[in-house]
Amino acid sequence: MELYLKLIDVIVPVFFVIGIGYYLGKKNPDINTDFITTFAGNVGTPAMIFYTITTTGVTLSVFTEHFIY
Repeated sequence: MELYLKLIDVIVPVFFVIGIGYYLGKKNPDINTDFITTFAGNVGTPAMIFYTITTTGVTLSVFTEHFIY
């Protein structure tokens, strides 16, 4: 049962964002997506990487050992 809750925890936000995109695409098909793409690439991706590194419990010594060769 715990596995299903974790699965729902991950899948529901993904489909929520997909639904928002689908709705906005149907509402206004001529929407300019340059801002969204630039924002996701310049802000969203680095924020996701930073969040992942800080919440996984990676220590500085492990980080330097594996990522700074």
